[in-house]
Amino acid sequence: MSANANGNSTGGGGAAAADRASTLVVGLSIPQSQVNAAALLKAAREDEYDFVTTALPHSLEGRDDVRTLDSKWWRTSVVGVCPELRDWSVTMERLPKQVQWGLHMSLPAIILPAPPAAENDFMDYARAVQSLCMEASQASVQLWIKVALTDLALLQFDLLTRLCDAPGCLGMILWAEPLAMGTTSASSYSNTAGATVAAQMSLLHKAIGSQLKALCFPTKVFLTNKRGYPTLAKINQVLFTEALRRIGRTLRVVVEGPSVHDIPDGAGAGGTFCLPYLQYIHHIRQRQECIQALDSSVAQQEFPYLDSLQRPLQPLADHLEFQMYETFEKDPVKYVQYRSAMLRAIDTVLQSRKRQRQQQQDAMMTSSTTTNDQQQQQQQPIDNHVVVFVAGAGRGPLVTATLEAFEFVSKQFRQQNASIFDAMVLEDSNSNDNKLLIPSLSVYAIEKNPSAIIYLNSKVHHEWKEYNVKIVHQDVRVVTPRLVQGHKADVVISELLGSFGDNELSPECLQVLLASSDVCKPTTLSVPMRYTSHLAPISSLRLYSEAKHQAQLPAIISMGGGGSNGNSTTTNQVSGQSVGPLAAMETPYVVRSHSAAQTHVEMDCWNFSHDGMASNNKGLTRTAHLEFVPDITHAAACGGGSVPADAAVAQLTAANTSTIPTPVTIHGFLGTFTADLFDENHPSVQNLMGTTANAGGTTNPPTQISTAPANFSKDMCSWFPLYFPLREPMNVPAGATLGVSLWRRTDSDMGYTQPAPPATATTPAQHRVWYEWCAKTHRGGEVLNVTPIHNPNGRSYHVSM
Repeated sequence: MSANANGNSTGGGGAAAADRASTLVVGLSIPQSQVNAAALLKAAREDEYDFVTTALPHSLEGRDDVRTLDSKWWRTSVVGVCPELRDWSVTMERLPKQVQWGLHMSLPAIILPAPPAAENDFMDYARAVQSLCMEASQASVQLWIKVALTDLALLQFDLLTRLCDAPGCLGMILWAEPLAMGTTSASSYSNTAGATVAAQMSLLHKAIGSQLKALCFPTKVFLTNKRGYPTLAKINQVLFTEALRRIGRTLRVVVEGPSVHDIPDGAGAGGTFCLPYLQYIHHIRQRQECIQALDSSVAQQEFPYLDSLQRPLQPLADHLEFQMYETFEKDPVKYVQYRSAMLRAIDTVLQSRKRQRQQQQDAMMTSSTTTNDQQQQQQQPIDNHVVVFVAGAGRGPLVTATLEAFEFVSKQFRQQNASIFDAMVLEDSNSNDNKLLIPSLSVYAIEKNPSAIIYLNSKVHHEWKEYNVKIVHQDVRVVTPRLVQGHKADVVISELLGSFGDNELSPECLQVLLASSDVCKPTTLSVPMRYTSHLAPISSLRLYSEAKHQAQLPAIISMGGGGSNGNSTTTNQVSGQSVGPLAAMETPYVVRSHSAAQTHVEMDCWNFSHDGMASNNKGLTRTAHLEFVPDITHAAACGGGSVPADAAVAQLTAANTSTIPTPVTIHGFLGTFTADLFDENHPSVQNLMGTTANAGGTTNPPTQISTAPANFSKDMCSWFPLYFPLREPMNVPAGATLGVSLWRRTDSDMGYTQPAPPATATTPAQHRVWYEWCAKTHRGGEVLNVTPIHNPNGRSYHVSM
């Protein structure tokens, strides 16, 4: 298991090494009269601790453990400590020497003293820490600042990190204090304690966004249960459990001895006498809420992606790889919802046909004055043939969802009309009119990726051989009647949604397809029918430092091989130049935010709605001006912004008796979305059925998928949020409102021109889509702080059409 994010390990044996994605890593810190990390590590590992701490030397005096402990143990299982002395000047004098030795030994992490209270000392300490961070970064060693769970301590750490320019190697180790984090007995939990845990839950939430790397529990924090064993006060249990649920896959825990408990069975204390503390911590880790958060299949699957920034896909300019399709198809929720939506969509189409036949019969019975031509038109048969276009079929999961939905609807339709079908058999099994009533389906799987076409054709000859599925190798924006055998779609189903809803150009693709009267009808249904983009501020030193690190990576140039039905399979090329600091901080990134704290409940930015009339999306630019008002809880229930909002945390933090929110530092914004795959009150459904909203008093909710914490589709893992970084961290003072402006802009709508080939019969016109964003803080009519507008005119990032 790793003591830091750079891969240095702390411990490899015992039960703690069983599962590296989820097992809790716990270390032991015991003051020694004569420092000997080798002896302590031997005893600790026998008790199944994963690592130990050791005081770092400040002089050239020899120590025995450097001769007896191999380098692999120093770099994996020993964390250095720079002790804080009463004389701060002596502490500062020793600090560089101690850290230098720790770097020499390749320790995974070094614990530094808490920042001093005196202002001048604080500034000197910040300068020293920044200097040490520059050296530690080169050696891939983390520096952990000792911090207490108090407003003041977190404010000091926030100021320290900003003075040091938020280096990625700088984090905090949260120190549990008896008065700050507990009650006086294991059973007391009064209203006062409830208010305390509410306030401290919000503080813990902020700490997680501030590079919380480790928790330290001094043995004096533990209470004694009825059997004489250590236990934590209920407040501590609640906070520790929440920390584990949130960041347990990367969190380190330290027990600071010596033992203060006389264990009834002395043999059960272990060689360090601290084994019961470790056993209790593992007991907390085995609580059901921790197991659900850390050990589920979804948690295991997303583990490699935690806080790892990914450049957004360019699905129209580039071809996706085989493994990318495979990863998306593993989602246990998305395709269930899509199948449910298609079931409703196909049923709606069949119900509309039934309604049309009834209207036709009524018209024939009441139209004695109609002409022969009119009568002939009224007598045109109305069949139950459903045509579905799968826009962007990939490897075919939506085709499979459509076929499964049709089978269910068809079976249900036959059961509901059993008497009619029985009569058909008795009267004339070969009647063409009767055959028209039998539901049938044609699916056109439209895909531009030639490599994916090979896979789709294979499925046509195997899994789908009993169905009428046709493969169309073409860009969805230039589909012609010839490619779909003259059919017009009843339903267009697509999974073109990106992390922010529209960021992978779903509006641009669907608008063109649905507006084409050659292949779609005015009544064509779209699945999804509408989608809304949400935005929320995020506090995350980790994401901010990761974004800064992108500046050093080589720039990627898209070669455009994925456009239309291009034949190129090599669509990207590594540039000889690096991304650069400006472009790195003006590029949105897809990320599974983990060491992060969403500080306000997300707000709606805009939405796109699709139907066969294509009248709602003529302009594809959007603008959002959002006002995030102060929140006492700092939206602790929203966690890191990538998981469902926690109702229990919301209830706990609601007991906070504070009246003014504490300051918070913002490092960017998280974009999420909610999509209504099917909604019977959508205009397209009303247009098809000839009804109005809520006609008949229907209350059926939409079939949805969502990545927004307030409405999250549990266990869905196809999308991570879109992170919009800020070039500089932005402090939101106590009681201040955060204003955020976000623009979605396009070349075609804004009048900008690009040197791109014009549209042809097989290739759509090429344009760009990009976002611009900025923020300000204000209080009482006074503007306190503003950021520059990021990515103006798409100078650093855009999506190619």
